[in-house]
Amino acid sequence: LQPGATVALLFNGRRLPVRVAAVIEEIAEPALYTTPATLARLVGTPGLAGALRVETGAGRQAEVASALEELLVSRGTFPLVVMTHAILRQSMFDHIVILLLCLSGAAGAVLLVGALGMGASLSLNVVERWREIGTIRAMGGTRASVFRLLLTEGFVMTGLSVVLAVLLSLPLTAGAGKVVGAHGLYVTLPFVFRLDALALWFGVATLLTPLTVWLATRSSLRAPVREVLAYE
Repeated sequence: LQPGATVALLFNGRRLPVRVAAVIEEIAEPALYTTPATLARLVGTPGLAGALRVETGAGRQAEVASALEELLVSRGTFPLVVMTHAILRQSMFDHIVILLLCLSGAAGAVLLVGALGMGASLSLNVVERWREIGTIRAMGGTRASVFRLLLTEGFVMTGLSVVLAVLLSLPLTAGAGKVVGAHGLYVTLPFVFRLDALALWFGVATLLTPLTVWLATRSSLRAPVREVLAYE
């Protein structure tokens, strides 16, 4: 069904060719939208409708919905369902809240694993350089200068990790959105680059770097130079 294509609608033996004006993607049951004139030609009776959409003032949705339902019932028409926009929005959210919680949990787990991995990498880098730290201190380097050196290297690694994470996350996010949209919501999810998510990861990495470097270097900076140089 492409815009501009001609299709035939069948109803009670009637066959009516119509032109597709547009295709709308919705999280709902499949539906056809047409003009009252086209519907009357198809069913043979004018003035029919399958649904009524009413626009109300702010805060009057429930009041208008109740009054409209009473009016329809008094006229002998019993609506299948009367639903305000707020109820529709909440019902749609309730259907996907479990999926949102699962995806949020997965994102949180990835953030935690990434933070632990980066912290372990920085710690290992410092531990492997204990003798180098001892040599720098033996040549007159102060504890503060050694810490600044390792902290600078840590921030360089952090920056590279953020850049690499962004480059890897783009195709992975697009693939995950495609799978979830096709098999979970049955719609095409738009690809959105979230700057707040990038800022969150950058903030975590920035806070984690000095903490990790300090935890990894405090023992080597406090120990005598002789013990650091003798470390194997």
